[in-house]
Amino acid sequence: MNCFERELATYFLAWLPFSGPEPDEVFAQFGMTRSRAAGQLLAVVSEARRSVPAKNLKMTHRDRELLAKLIRNQSKLRLLQVDGEVFRPAYPNR
Repeated sequence: MNCFERELATYFLAWLPFSGPEPDEVFAQFGMTRSRAAGQLLAVVSEARRSVPAKNLKMTHRDRELLAKLIRNQSKLRLLQVDGEVFRPAYPNR
């Protein structure tokens, strides 16, 4: 995991409990759409899984923790990649 991917992962993981980061904030911070950034994080997960265990032996403890969190949140990242926003339940008008 490189420095950019580490920063991107940290940012997304901080915002996922709140329906993900705002698209304009992602673009301002990282220069890419939220969908593309989510796709890049999914690619990091995919690459890490393909190269296990050889590459993981070279990863820092912090990177392994970030990767584990990304793996646990893959479904939310996929929603951000495909739909551009995390599912938000519809509440009936009151």
